[in-house]
Amino acid sequence: MQPRGDDYAAKHPTVAEVFLLVEVSDTTLKHDLETKASIYAKAGILEYWVLNVINCQLHVFRDPSINRYQVESILGNGDIATSIAFPDIVVPVGSIAIPLTIP
Repeated sequence: MQPRGDDYAAKHPTVAEVFLLVEVSDTTLKHDLETKASIYAKAGILEYWVLNVINCQLHVFRDPSINRYQVESILGNGDIATSIAFPDIVVPVGSIAIPLTIP
């Protein structure tokens, strides 16, 4: 499927147009891992990633069912993430999960 020509300015993408949904999370981590994951699974989003910037982890949710994902993997600094929709793209978790430092 190709992106729409209007760059989604006219309306939000449909579920069929969402190949990978990524959330960057710090203070809303519990909400993102529980509430949002349930909503996205129920909607049929095939793959949902939550980047936990506090613990430098990537939560990968796959295989949506009625109200939750059947598969959740937690990847850390030495791990590699790949998306179902983009299998040729390799993402070293350590390159995106940089420790958050608060002055």
